[in-house]
Amino acid sequence: DTRAVLVLLANFIAQSRIMPSTTCLNMSTTAAIAHIVNSKSNLQLPASSSQAFLDKLAELMPANIQEHLQEEQMTTYLPLALSRIIPLALTALATVHTSRLTNTTVIDALASLSVERNAIDPAVFHDSLYDVNRPHRGMITSASVVRVCTQGSKYATKQPLKNITVEDDTRAALESIPAYHGPAADVITTSLKVLELEFNCFESLDLSDKKSKPKFVALVPQVVGLACQSVGNAVMLLLQGCKSRMGEAADADAASGSSTSTSTEDIVVQAMGLSKNVSALYEALTKEANG
Repeated sequence: DTRAVLVLLANFIAQSRIMPSTTCLNMSTTAAIAHIVNSKSNLQLPASSSQAFLDKLAELMPANIQEHLQEEQMTTYLPLALSRIIPLALTALATVHTSRLTNTTVIDALASLSVERNAIDPAVFHDSLYDVNRPHRGMITSASVVRVCTQGSKYATKQPLKNITVEDDTRAALESIPAYHGPAADVITTSLKVLELEFNCFESLDLSDKKSKPKFVALVPQVVGLACQSVGNAVMLLLQGCKSRMGEAADADAASGSSTSTSTEDIVVQAMGLSKNVSALYEALTKEANG
C-alpha cells in the first residue's frame, strides 16, 4: 500500500502537477522517491495525517533535496496532494489485485474445483441458461470457464455420488457461480476504467490567486469513493460466495453497504477496509483450492 502511494506521488511530481518548482527539482525528488520504493524501507502509511507521512518521507531523502524542498511545499502542496493520492492509490491497488482473479477468470477455475469436489451436475452451467437466456457478458464468461474445467469429469456428473452429501446452501452457491462471479467481474472492470481515468485527470494546483492558499481545481472525492464502494461490494459478494461453497457461514455484516463517502478521510478508511477484504478473499480462495 505504501509503495503504491509513493509511486503515484512520484508520477505526479514528475509531471509538475504538484510542486510549482523547477523541472530539475521535480525530477530529483521523483528519483529519490523511486529509490525509496525500490529499497527495503520501513516507511508505512500513518494512521494520523498526510503530514506525518511526509515528515518520515523527507527524512529518507538525500540532504541536497531536503535543502531545496521549501517549507511551503512540505506543509502545503504535498500534504494537499497526498490527501487525494492516498485513497486513490489504495483503492486502485485493491481493485487491481481483485481484477487479477476476475479478468483472467482464475476465480472461476478455482470455483470449478469445488463443483467437481461436490459432484455438481455441469448441466446447470449449460450455455442455454446463460448465453441464450441470460446473455450478461460476465455470466457468459464465468459459465464458459466452469464448463470447460468440468468437461469430462468423472465426479461432476448427472448421477449423484452416494458418498457425497452437499448442504442446500452450499449446493445453491455452487450451482449459481456465474450469477455472482459475472456481475462482480463486470463491476471491477468498470471501476478499473474509472480509476484509470482519475489517475490521468488528476487536477494540477490552482496557483492563479497568489494571495490565497493553493487548491486543486474541482476536487471531486466522490469519484474515488464510489469506485471504492463498488469494488468493495463486489469483493464481499465474491468472498461470501467462496465461503458458501466451502459450507462456511458468511459474516453477518458482510452484505451491509455504506453510503458514498464525501471526504477524503472517510475514503482512506474505506479504502483500507477494501484492502483488508481483498486479502481475506485471497485467503479464502487458497483454502478452497486446497480442499
